[in-house]
Amino acid sequence: MTFTRTLVAAGLVLSASAASAVDCTAPEAPQVIDGKNASEQEMLEAQQAVKGFVAKGRQYIGCLKAEEQALGDDAAEEASKELVDLYNAMVDEMKSTSEEFNNAVRTYQAANAK
Repeated sequence: MTFTRTLVAAGLVLSASAASAVDCTAPEAPQVIDGKNASEQEMLEAQQAVKGFVAKGRQYIGCLKAEEQALGDDAAEEASKELVDLYNAMVDEMKSTSEEFNNAVRTYQAANAK
């Protein structure tokens, strides 16, 4: 995941120069906890953190879409591609973070089965 964040950060820098100062800021993915050793409260807090991340990710994606529309039809193909790459990277990070959390939930449930 760190690699993805680095790509997103690098992409933002590239987009800012090529795509007219992108004002969109990608949210940072939360650390997903180890479900095996987590308490119920920690799992609930992790759930809220993931939900918040996904919500901020959707806002970020909306911002990227608005930036792409603002570029218009005359935009350089490279600038548009960079925005699409940022969009895809955010979708991938949201998906992987959600999957990690779901795995942690399954691990938590298995560890706390009675």
